[in-house]
Amino acid sequence: MALIRCSECRARISDRAAACPHCGCPVEIRLPKPMLGVKSDISKGKLLKYIVSGFILILIVNSCMQDKKGASDGKTSGVSAANAVTPKGTDKTCSPGTPITSPVLDVTGFGHPVYTLPDAGSEKVLNEKATQLLNSPDYREASAETRVQPFCESGEWRKVRFVDPDWPEIGWVKADILLAPRPAGVPRVYGSTDVLLDDKRMEPNRETLVKAVNRIHTEDTRCGSIVPIVYYSHNKKGKVELNRYFVTCGKGVATTNIHFTLADVKSSKKFSNPMDSAVSQDVALQVCRDSVRRSAKFPSSVDFDFLGSAAETYSDGTTVAQLDFEAKNGFGNLIPQRAICRFPVTGDPSIKIGNR
Repeated sequence: MALIRCSECRARISDRAAACPHCGCPVEIRLPKPMLGVKSDISKGKLLKYIVSGFILILIVNSCMQDKKGASDGKTSGVSAANAVTPKGTDKTCSPGTPITSPVLDVTGFGHPVYTLPDAGSEKVLNEKATQLLNSPDYREASAETRVQPFCESGEWRKVRFVDPDWPEIGWVKADILLAPRPAGVPRVYGSTDVLLDDKRMEPNRETLVKAVNRIHTEDTRCGSIVPIVYYSHNKKGKVELNRYFVTCGKGVATTNIHFTLADVKSSKKFSNPMDSAVSQDVALQVCRDSVRRSAKFPSSVDFDFLGSAAETYSDGTTVAQLDFEAKNGFGNLIPQRAICRFPVTGDPSIKIGNR
């Protein structure tokens, strides 16, 4: 399903999150260890022979499959081979059902079961990732954070594959949870039922929080992909205006949390990516070097250690430069020192110099 339970604190989280927003536990799958130290007795000549033989065998099998495809396509009622959609990881038949062509569609709401057959009484499709992670059965669900492509129909049911996220499971869902096609390049507009609030105390502010999700999705360049689930990052009991919330954007290593208040949503200030306004790391290092020289008792004695120079830009847009160097003090002695320069998006830069 789109929501799984954290293996550490058991809170419900998105299985697209890099880590649990409640306890910080990484979301990862336990994979089997690779086989190490296994030596091969196959010589290079034999290995090349096997590769060539295997390639020829693949061509023969592929040719046979194409012949069978042509025969089966000729028997398909009213559907040409060009119109048949064959999603990755599925067979080419829709039994029970009829093949259809369809663009990728958005899903409305949360918690929609995915079934193995077009029947609510059939088995649900297992969520392989969550089941492996939690060591207990968990089931795939379609929700507002997923996009699917239907490729079969049977009455009020559609058989779909998951496109975003690219999950391997396929199954049947009710057609009424699928939204109309959205033109390429047009961002989605999330409705009230398309945003999940992690805490029932947020409900009185649902309208504002839904607006927040839509604004962040369209205004912040990190949030072309957004999980429409709102969490508390700071809950001040009795003082709603001081509460802080966050949503998760991006995928994989680019995943980040965007924090905001209700006042931020009501203001006209844009939600923007601080990284867009960050000082470049090269500029930060150069400015830091100049500042060190200006602050030194004997500027000409400053000698920077190339290996001790580094810079990093953080998710809030702050760039930090670190420089290791030696410089003479008032007694003429060379002293190993370190400078740390901070360049925030808003506010003045700062520098701290100390002995190392």
